[in-house]
Amino acid sequence: MAVVHWRGLLSHIVLLAGSCCLAAPALGQVSAIVNVDSTTVRSVMSPLGLGVHTSPYYNSLSNAGMDERLEAAGVTTMRFGGGGYADVLHWSIARPQWESGVVGGGLSPWFGNASDFGYVGPGSDFGSFVKLLDQTDNSRAVVTVNYGSALKLVNGQSAVPDFGGQPKEAAAWVAYANADPAIYGTPNDIPLGVDQQGNNWKTAGYWARLRASTPAEFQSWASSDGVYEPLNQFLAIDRDAPVGIEHWEIGNETFGTGYYDGSTGYSVDYDLPYGANRELAPELSPARYAQDLVEYAQLMRSVDPTIKIGAVLATPPDDTWSYADLNGNNSRQSNEPYWNDEVLANAASEIDFVMVHWYPYVGENSDGAALLDAVADKIGPMISGPSSAGRLPSLRDSLATHGIPDAEIMVTEFNYFGSLQNSLADAAESLFVADAYASWLEQGVTSVQYLELLTKDFLSDSSGLDPGSAYWGVSLVDKLAKHGDAYVDAQSSESSVRIHAAVQADGSVAVMLLNTALSGDATVAIDIEGVSLGGDGVRYTLTGGDSLVASPLSGVANGFSTTVGPRSAQVLVLSATAALAGDFNGDGVVDAADYTVWRDDPSFTPADYADWQANYGSTTVTGSFAGTESPAGTGVPEPASALLVSLIVVGACYSTRRRHL
Repeated sequence: MAVVHWRGLLSHIVLLAGSCCLAAPALGQVSAIVNVDSTTVRSVMSPLGLGVHTSPYYNSLSNAGMDERLEAAGVTTMRFGGGGYADVLHWSIARPQWESGVVGGGLSPWFGNASDFGYVGPGSDFGSFVKLLDQTDNSRAVVTVNYGSALKLVNGQSAVPDFGGQPKEAAAWVAYANADPAIYGTPNDIPLGVDQQGNNWKTAGYWARLRASTPAEFQSWASSDGVYEPLNQFLAIDRDAPVGIEHWEIGNETFGTGYYDGSTGYSVDYDLPYGANRELAPELSPARYAQDLVEYAQLMRSVDPTIKIGAVLATPPDDTWSYADLNGNNSRQSNEPYWNDEVLANAASEIDFVMVHWYPYVGENSDGAALLDAVADKIGPMISGPSSAGRLPSLRDSLATHGIPDAEIMVTEFNYFGSLQNSLADAAESLFVADAYASWLEQGVTSVQYLELLTKDFLSDSSGLDPGSAYWGVSLVDKLAKHGDAYVDAQSSESSVRIHAAVQADGSVAVMLLNTALSGDATVAIDIEGVSLGGDGVRYTLTGGDSLVASPLSGVANGFSTTVGPRSAQVLVLSATAALAGDFNGDGVVDAADYTVWRDDPSFTPADYADWQANYGSTTVTGSFAGTESPAGTGVPEPASALLVSLIVVGACYSTRRRHL
């Protein structure tokens, strides 16, 4: 049942009366009541809000049309590193094998297998990624540094390393991205030194000057100084200004190393050699990860104190496996803390943001219902709670418990496991993506990053960069809110009709409606409080998950209705002005009807009555009655006469049809 804001009582009377005048819905159809309170802000959208994950194995990341595709969808943030690839990728040499001559293209081998490497595609190196950032408007990056493997080269070829990830390698990466090339060779340069594997990471100035040089310039000065490394030359991109990357996450799914079950795991970590027993090994524990995170953070901040450091957490509420079963009874006891608690307890002082991943399982050959229900069921408990017994506490509860309640939250990967029926997949995926992004962003999540940019139904990894269902879902969210816009409270009376709303920078109100039902239209009666609608707007419709269609709107009042087809979504962007004080029913006029609302709602105060009395006759609407003052000699109605007038108004409402868009 929707939460009814009784300050809009008369609007709700009009809404219900109008709904009664509508034709009864056909079998399979649903009627929903939606209330939007434009004055109750849930969050303000971050500049990193709409993000996407990238991977090193793409073939089309450097496609000339990539920046335009990203801008058209509103994507501002790209994650670099590549999920599981992040913990084997060595950014300073990683490029296609046929270009570098290094087997594996600058990746460490997978899971101790000396002949098993991933693939690095053309134009997917970090220098090319920086160029893409420069070409894309308002772009930002989140970088996942290598926590799993040291760089080991034997006779110029990648080999199984003897150690896990190296903080000095990560600090060199920060230097390449953010340091000033002018510090090279000066007393202000920052030595980074030799790591455990024997790699010399030189100085921060070396990496910054490399970035600022052309390939020929790099070869000249580096050779002269005795520091020339041919494997680094592709990073000479002639960019003097720092890139200014702020967010750096330490590793990817670092809990998935076999620590909890003794398996090889799905996340590489050479802190313990493969072949050794990994179950509950101290080298793979959350306490060890936290200890290493502190070392990473301090060395990386020595290069750039302004960066933000991110920690890997398990995803509430369902990652209940993420504790060490020290008692061996398959039941978590008080002396067996979750991964999240151990990491936060030991590293909170260095953590600026945390990141989680989410992949709900939807079954095989599913109709999409489980996928769409997962958003409503899981995202709230994941971020803000309420937490429940036997489940991981919400992220905000955990952050508050460990003294960093204001740490940022990012979702740096999400998609789903399982499969959908081919004929239903695009529509379900587009709604899933749109609903998930909007749900996280209205919860105050800093950045949401779909996996992934190329393939996985976002853009094709081909010359055409063909948009898929996820692309259109993100595009719809971009129509709802951009950086600086405010997500506001919105409630729906029907679980199959999902609702999100925002107040945009120009004062417009945007409403997203998603009909998740497999069949049957949804007739949605919408009441918007706190503003007066200006009458016009734009409707963006997403049907079938394969396009976004815009159409103009006109004649929109604060109470109106619209029809949303099955497995489709709309964003309505409506021009609006701030509501008048005393205009309790939000119709743009302070009149006798507002007195009725004030009288019948006990939450109103004498001060509210004073606002109504002071502004009686004022209006924000235009038309034949706009700006009409109280007739001479009548003045502001006193309670008794106002009651009579209000009864006439309410009676008229029951004979008036709601505006249907």
